[in-house]
Amino acid sequence: SAAAPRALKSRPSLSRARSHGRKRPGLSLPEKSLEEVPLLFAGRVGPIARESGMASGWITIIEDHERRSFVSYRSGAFSRDMLRDWFSKLQSELRWDRPEVNGRPLPRSACWLTADGCSCTYRYSGTSWPNMIMPPWFLDITDAVCRACGVTERP
Repeated sequence: SAAAPRALKSRPSLSRARSHGRKRPGLSLPEKSLEEVPLLFAGRVGPIARESGMASGWITIIEDHERRSFVSYRSGAFSRDMLRDWFSKLQSELRWDRPEVNGRPLPRSACWLTADGCSCTYRYSGTSWPNMIMPPWFLDITDAVCRACGVTERP
């Protein structure tokens, strides 16, 4: 059997540091609390793990109320076969680029996807990537991920 792509094997560490009220030097006023200004994204109230409940399968990775930074992880939302298929399609059918800056390649590849009708260019570190319109199969993946996350509006 073929080995799973590297991206499918890694899992987020549950031992990441959390803020627990520590202050970072040089920061001004703290962000407003979730009670003062709810966290909203694509028709969903966040943080996702807290709002979904423990039975939903979401695991909190980062919960930093002071900076309003939250990361959650949900394992098992998609089959390994589906994830392999998606990964393969993303690798082979998107226009990935890794330009050079000062004679050295950037440390990562990027692909700039936009909605139909957008012609904006992504610029980073003196480089630029032309847009690529999101193909229908990519929108299908996006919709599947949105459904698994309980997101009602496509971002």
